[in-house]
Amino acid sequence: MKKLHSCLTALPVSLFCTVAMAAPQDCASNFSIEGNFFKGKIYRTSAELPNVKPEVAYRKAYTYTSANGFTIASADKEMGVISATQGVSYGEGKSVPLNIQIEPVGAGSKVSMFYSTSGGLSSPDDAVKKHFCATIEEAAKG
Repeated sequence: MKKLHSCLTALPVSLFCTVAMAAPQDCASNFSIEGNFFKGKIYRTSAELPNVKPEVAYRKAYTYTSANGFTIASADKEMGVISATQGVSYGEGKSVPLNIQIEPVGAGSKVSMFYSTSGGLSSPDDAVKKHFCATIEEAAKG
């Protein structure tokens, strides 16, 4: 409520808040899941950040991902790619991959995220969606 109130106080601030808040909405509306428990699942989403330069979105997404339960396996700042993994509970050393791609779009950037589980592994769909959208929201802060 406080954030919404501050967004309504002045037109320039309101426009900024609208752009900043668009990313999580795009994330949620673009979120998709393919597959099932037996075959494995692929989770995807993307959102455009019209006023956030790719290098800034990359840095924010990298920092958020490494601080929130993922190990960065590799990263290529120039290509805008972050590959991370997360260990699986009771998975005997198994891990699941998370890939983040950040690319330039106009004066801003587009963040795309992919997470896949192999057959027999399960991640709560809502938790994956929440993490995706929180990552993109962090990247949107520029």
